[in-house]
Amino acid sequence: MRFDVPAAPAADAIAEFARQAHINILASTADLAGIVTNDVRGVLPVSVALAMLLADTPLTTRQSASGAVLVVAAVVEPHRPALA
Repeated sequence: MRFDVPAAPAADAIAEFARQAHINILASTADLAGIVTNDVRGVLPVSVALAMLLADTPLTTRQSASGAVLVVAAVVEPHRPALA
């Protein structure tokens, strides 16, 4: 699929990506606030293009039971000291 999605605030870029990919993407505005995504240009599989869009952001994707793509804040595991 051909993509031409400029780097932009996450809410705008994800909406444009979904339009170009012809898929449903659900995301919380709270999770997207203040995040700028990468530009994605070229002929790419949807999964690769979405990974490129979100690379180096605190966002990740999940698939809902209905098949929709969910964009969510990545869960960062707290650092735990090694047991001696």
